[in-house]
Amino acid sequence: MIIEGKQELHGAQVDSYGDHRIAMMASIASFITTSKVTIKDTECIRISYPRFFEDLASITI
Repeated sequence: MIIEGKQELHGAQVDSYGDHRIAMMASIASFITTSKVTIKDTECIRISYPRFFEDLASITI
């Protein structure tokens, strides 16, 4: 996956509000931010993709 853009993304605290899509998006976007990303309530990801973090780690190592 290649993510390209004209602007830098800066880290932030992200509240997923229990929405697995927001939590997954923030997790992936964190790989191209200039500073730390903290995501509140990543447990909601288990709703649609229980192995998300394991799979993400396997492609980023």
